[in-house]
Amino acid sequence: MKDTFGWAAIGPVAALAADQAEAIMLRVVVGLDVARVAAITGKRPGAVRVFTHRGLRRLTERLGADFPVRGKVASARDAYPTIASKT
Repeated sequence: MKDTFGWAAIGPVAALAADQAEAIMLRVVVGLDVARVAAITGKRPGAVRVFTHRGLRRLTERLGADFPVRGKVASARDAYPTIASKT
């Protein structure tokens, strides 16, 4: 069965530091904005951005990606619009 959503990437996220994994799951997978994640986690928006950036950087290192993590974090809904239309 083809992994169209990218579920294989969830395992490596679980291996990250808890704050990084939480930020990535809420920002990238769920697609929440920084302010909403900060409200949910009780962390400052800047900390959410840092945890997300560091977690994504660590994932790219572990998964062997050959591009830097820069700029705005896209959500899974942006990357997979067909899934977003089903929700």
